[in-house]
Amino acid sequence: MTENHDTPDDSTYLPKDNHHFQFTIELMCTEGGRVFFEQLHKGLGKFFKEVPLPDTEGDTVNWFTSRPADQVRSLFFAVREALELLAKTGLSKEHRRAAEKAAAALYCIAACRSIDTEAHNTHCNYNKTTHLLIESPNREPLTCAIIITALFGGKLELVSSDTLDHNTGIYLPKPLHAYKLDAPSAGDHAMQALERTAFNQIVGGNRATDCENSLDNKPLSTDEHSDLTTQIEEIQVRQNHSLTLIINTNLQTLTCLEFAEKYRVPVVVENCNTTYILTGMNASTLQSHIKLFWKLVQEICTTPSSGDDSSPKGAPAMSGTGNTYNNYLAHNMAVNHGDHSAAQAGDKNTAIIGREQQFEFSKIPPLLDELQQTVGELSSEKARDGLGKQIATIKTEVAKNEKADPGIIRKAIETLKSGSEFLDGGEKVFEKSKKIYNMLAPIFGFPPLP
Repeated sequence: MTENHDTPDDSTYLPKDNHHFQFTIELMCTEGGRVFFEQLHKGLGKFFKEVPLPDTEGDTVNWFTSRPADQVRSLFFAVREALELLAKTGLSKEHRRAAEKAAAALYCIAACRSIDTEAHNTHCNYNKTTHLLIESPNREPLTCAIIITALFGGKLELVSSDTLDHNTGIYLPKPLHAYKLDAPSAGDHAMQALERTAFNQIVGGNRATDCENSLDNKPLSTDEHSDLTTQIEEIQVRQNHSLTLIINTNLQTLTCLEFAEKYRVPVVVENCNTTYILTGMNASTLQSHIKLFWKLVQEICTTPSSGDDSSPKGAPAMSGTGNTYNNYLAHNMAVNHGDHSAAQAGDKNTAIIGREQQFEFSKIPPLLDELQQTVGELSSEKARDGLGKQIATIKTEVAKNEKADPGIIRKAIETLKSGSEFLDGGEKVFEKSKKIYNMLAPIFGFPPLP
C-alpha cells in the first residue's frame, strides 16, 4: 500500500508547542533515535514512494504531524517496518531502548493524526457545549487518550498492563494517566459521587472507590478538594502529561459538564454513534494497529542485543502471554521504558529474572519501612496521612512481586517527592523517596533522578 499525497491536513494537526511533539524530537535525536531514523527512512521510502521525505530526525517529527489522515496507515506501516529492521542492527540494550522510545512516541503522533480536531470544535460550537466534554466511540483508554492528546496536547505515556488481549495473546499497553471513573449514574448527588471517584483514582493511586463513600455521596472535604485540584495540575502543568478521565457509567451529561468546567479538565463520555472524531479509520482499526506495534516491540525486546547475556543460552524467548511483571520490565514505553528480557525455563511459564534485579527488588520493603518512620515524624497530620497512603500503595504493589504495576509505583513515589519537597522536615522524605525510585529505576526502566 503506497500513499502519494503530500498536502498537509490541518484538521488533525498536533501543535508544534505540544509537549509530546517536543519530547519525540528529543528522543529522535538520541544515539538510538538516530539509528531508528536511519531504518525509518527505509520504511518511509517503501510506503511513500512519490512524497518528499524528511532529511533529519527533527524534520521527521514535523513531517509526521502534518501528514493527511488517509496516510496514517502508511505511517504505522513505516514505523513497524523500521522496528523490524532495527532488530537486525545489533544495537546495545541502551541504544535499542532509546530507539524503541522514539518509535513509541512517533507512533503516538501518527495515531493522533487520525483524530479530527476541527470536527470536534465544530460539533461543540454547533451544540453550544464546552470543548472539555469529549465524545468517543468507546471507553477504551487507548482510544480516549489518543483523542485527548490530539485535542489538548501533553505527553502520551504508555505502560504495560495486566489486560490480556485474547485475539493476539499479548498484554495491552495502557496510558499512564488514564482513569475510568465508575461513579453512580443516578442520584441527587451525582456530582459529589463523581468527585469522590476521581479523588480515589487520581489522588489515591488507582484505589478502588469506596462503596460507602460513593453511594452515600459523601462530599469531598476542603482538603480533599484541594488535593484533587493540585494533583490534576501536577499531572497536566508540571509533568506536562496528557490526562484522560473516562466516564465509565451512563452519568448524565450535565454532571459531566459540571465536573469538566469545575476542574478545567477534559472528560470523555461514550457515544457509540460518534463517527466525526475519527477520520481515516474507525476506533477498532486504530486499536488493532496499536496492538500490532506493541506485539512487535515485545518480540524485539526479547531478541538478544549486543552485549546482552542476561538470558540463559538455549532458553526460548518469553512471548507476550508470559509473566506480566516481565512484560513491564521489557515494555514500559514512551517516557518510562525498560529493556530487561525474560526467558522461560523448560516448559513452565516462570520467567527468569537476573539475580541483580531480584536482589535490588528485595531491598525495597525495608527502605519503605524507614520511609514510613520518617513520614511519621512530620509535624503536619495531613501530610503524614497523605504521604502514608502513598507508601501503603507502594508496599501493596511491591508485595505482588511479579504482578507489580510500575505505573502505580512510579506515580506514588512522584507524589511522595512532590508532596514532601516544601514541608518542614520533608527533605528527608524527599531524599529517601528518591533513593527508592533510583533503586527501582533499572528494574522498571524509569529514567534515573540526579
